[in-house]
Amino acid sequence: MILDRIKQFIDAKGMSIAAFERSIGMANASFGKSLKNNGAIGTDKLENILSIYPEISPNWLLTGNGDMLLQKSPDDSSMSFLTDQQYIKTFNRIFEESIPLTDLTFDQMGEYCGIRKERMKAIYMRQAKMNDTEIGMIATKMGLSLPWVHKGLGEQFIHGKFDKETFMKEYNEYYNTTHATPATHPGEGIPLIPINAMAGVLTAEQTVLDYECERYVVPMFKGADFLIPVKGSSMYPKYSSGDIVACQRVPMGDLFFQWNKVYVIDTNQGALIKRIKPGSDKDHILIVSDNEKYDPFELPYSAIHGVALVVGVIRLE
Repeated sequence: MILDRIKQFIDAKGMSIAAFERSIGMANASFGKSLKNNGAIGTDKLENILSIYPEISPNWLLTGNGDMLLQKSPDDSSMSFLTDQQYIKTFNRIFEESIPLTDLTFDQMGEYCGIRKERMKAIYMRQAKMNDTEIGMIATKMGLSLPWVHKGLGEQFIHGKFDKETFMKEYNEYYNTTHATPATHPGEGIPLIPINAMAGVLTAEQTVLDYECERYVVPMFKGADFLIPVKGSSMYPKYSSGDIVACQRVPMGDLFFQWNKVYVIDTNQGALIKRIKPGSDKDHILIVSDNEKYDPFELPYSAIHGVALVVGVIRLE
């Protein structure tokens, strides 16, 4: 069973089940309970596992065949168990016989499966080869049978046929839902900035090195420059402490506020997340909290050092 193989990997890794659950975003003790009760694990969790632990062979995880770990780096373009002729057939099964069954472009399918746009383009243009992980992610999303993908054996789909309506519904829910997944490649995704470094980021000063930040891929926030955590209750119920907001820098050279929008502002008092309204004159703005317990106050433009527009939120349940 897949759960048994996951437990085998956890043991080989020397991890506790609790640590593994945290690493893939599972609720505490949920994997342990599923394992004990011979339960199942959702495809979303399988995708997380393959994304966070790219050394795992998708073929082994899903079918039990082959070795537990990939013999080469996940970014290695060659595949150890397929000849060039076999790879061409595998490519055709995915790109000519499978993906066209959906309404997605190859770029969209790549994004849906966690494959970078540049990487997906290189694969499609035959400038690079898919690796085990990429084949496994596409197969998992579409319900493809890996024996069929690799060698043309058996049925194309695990469940007998492709349900396009269900697939597109799940894709649209995925794309229209605010969610974040850890970035798996250097420079990918949006950096999550610590609160104590917020001011420097707003003024575009490099106070936090890029490699020191966690980065997340959030499809809905492609125009965002950075993510920051919300602290305090002044913007409740719009934003709660612990929420993550996505922000887009606003040029200070020609500062223009969209009234009644929420901004992050670097001021003499530190960084503030507030709603902005017109002040009593052209030299001031009115700082407003959504929580009525906090009184509004005016702030002169001269006290503003950096500004970013809040373009979305990732809410913690």
